[in-house]
Amino acid sequence: MSRQITQLVDQIDAAMTTLADLMAEPDHVDFHSVRADFIRLEKTMNAKAYVDASFAWLAERSDAGRLVGSSRPIDFLITALGLSWQEAADRVGRGEGLFTTPTVAPMPAPEPEAGESADEALQRERRLREEEQRRREQDEKAQREARDQARKVAAEKQKIIRQELRTLNEHSSPSRAVLQAEALKEAEHRCPEDLRVWLRRRVTNANAAGRQPDGRKDRLAGHKKRALRLGKQDTDGNVSISGSLPADVAAMLTAALAPGLRPGANTEVPDDKDRRSRAQRGVDQLGVVLSRLLSDESPKSRQGVGSVVVSMTTKDVEEMTADSRFLSNTGHLLSALDILTLGAAAYDLGVLHDVQGQPLALGRTKRTATLYQRLALFAYEGLCACGTCDGAMIHAHVHHIKAWARGGVTDLEYLTLECPPHHADNNDNQDGAGGMGHMVRDPETGRAGWQPPGGGPIQFNDTELQEYSAGAKIRARSKPPDADMPLSRPDHDPEPDSTGLFDLPPTG
Repeated sequence: MSRQITQLVDQIDAAMTTLADLMAEPDHVDFHSVRADFIRLEKTMNAKAYVDASFAWLAERSDAGRLVGSSRPIDFLITALGLSWQEAADRVGRGEGLFTTPTVAPMPAPEPEAGESADEALQRERRLREEEQRRREQDEKAQREARDQARKVAAEKQKIIRQELRTLNEHSSPSRAVLQAEALKEAEHRCPEDLRVWLRRRVTNANAAGRQPDGRKDRLAGHKKRALRLGKQDTDGNVSISGSLPADVAAMLTAALAPGLRPGANTEVPDDKDRRSRAQRGVDQLGVVLSRLLSDESPKSRQGVGSVVVSMTTKDVEEMTADSRFLSNTGHLLSALDILTLGAAAYDLGVLHDVQGQPLALGRTKRTATLYQRLALFAYEGLCACGTCDGAMIHAHVHHIKAWARGGVTDLEYLTLECPPHHADNNDNQDGAGGMGHMVRDPETGRAGWQPPGGGPIQFNDTELQEYSAGAKIRARSKPPDADMPLSRPDHDPEPDSTGLFDLPPTG
């Protein structure tokens, strides 16, 4: 089978290359003579979504993440196929829905009833198990039907189905497998927008009809699905919010926002001159609520927890414009206006760097990095130091490049930032076991990066977002370091540069 797949991929590759060459000059192609072929091609390519889900499922079952030094198969899809996290997660999710055997919640053993004979109790138990088996067979049949239908449905529609099924309760009636099969069948003759409306209604009805195995309605079904998600920054620097709030949290949020919804609230502008929309006033009030929360305790007593920190160089301050953007420990890029709105007026902490952008060492004998060491690492690295990761510093762990248990010390020279997933995958033994790499520090540049198992070039975080860190800016302004320059400070240091770290006290 592997040889046959190789031959088919070769044929598809050759055909698509030839087709792309033929369409390189579309003004030379007669639309009416090829339109039927391209309609047929679009339908043919629907099978690609099915193949993608199947391969993602296979990668997950094969622990493919180990091939890229990760314990998570999704990282293989991201690294090897060049997918976004969202696309990789969607493929894995669709693969699970189509190929993983559906699970049916076991029905609890019945309680004995008054006056019931042993034989009657046994028969009642048998009926429950028969019902449980019926549901299992129904779900497995529905899944087989879904596989056949998925071959004919475009990836866009399959994504819509997966998105809508996320709101399905655990004990819905019909089940997830049945609804998935029905939705894939409906997708053949419904446009994407209509499919979404149709499935949303079906999910609503299924949630309402759902019962737990004991026959009772699950009163916590909605609470189990609570979620809050912050999206990535758009071109304006704004961030979208999505999620699902339980009624009690929604009530509290509504009450907290209400005082700021009237014209003139949270502004010096007279009520009749307030041109903000109600939605804009709501955002301003949310900022006030969050500011009051974060200002309940001083930054000193919080030790940085709940603080917004911004990294910038002295040159950034001197050349700051309205279009300047600075990296924060939350992973967001803040403008000068954002910083002023947050209330920063002066440096709370300064970090001195050498010309390579490396923070000057602060020796410590404790295993846990201090707040100031974390801030120094933020100024230098900005983000998780692994590859193309965009993990924000506020969630990152301070990692000992040489494990503490193996004699590593808590000095800046031997520390780096890693997001929780990458930290969990670090091989402290540094022997490549299990296909796992580890963090090292490059002796030439002083930068920390990920060393693949078995050796090879160190992979540094050179993402665009990382370039906003003060350390990266200093490195960019400096000459390439001398290969013989030791990592520790020489007797005669080159002229250092400095960064300011704003620990932004919220206004409120």
